[in-house]
Amino acid sequence: MSKTRAGFSLLEVMTAVAMLAIASIVALKASVQTGHAVAIGRRWTAMARAVDAEVVRLERAYRMARPNCVTPPSGSDYTPDGVGLAWSVRGDSALIELTIEARARAAGRVLIDTARTTLSCR
Repeated sequence: MSKTRAGFSLLEVMTAVAMLAIASIVALKASVQTGHAVAIGRRWTAMARAVDAEVVRLERAYRMARPNCVTPPSGSDYTPDGVGLAWSVRGDSALIELTIEARARAAGRVLIDTARTTLSCR
């Protein structure tokens, strides 16, 4: 008469623990990468808003002195949330070319974006 054994063998338990450990590591890594992607996305959004606000500010300053529009000077600034902006202006009182570079740090990276636009005094 043979005895039936109940339960799992040591090999089966070790295999299950190894698979669980690998799955946990993969899930943790995916979670960290998702967090980094969200942080980078938020910084890109902050940079886009900062560039947009700076274009509006410079355009207002440029058009304020109509009919003799005054070309705004090149410069740089930081927003309260840490986005660095540097802008250069080329042109004359009728038409200017505005280039704005935005820089920010997120998830251990430096993000850089450049926007160029042309503004007329009219």
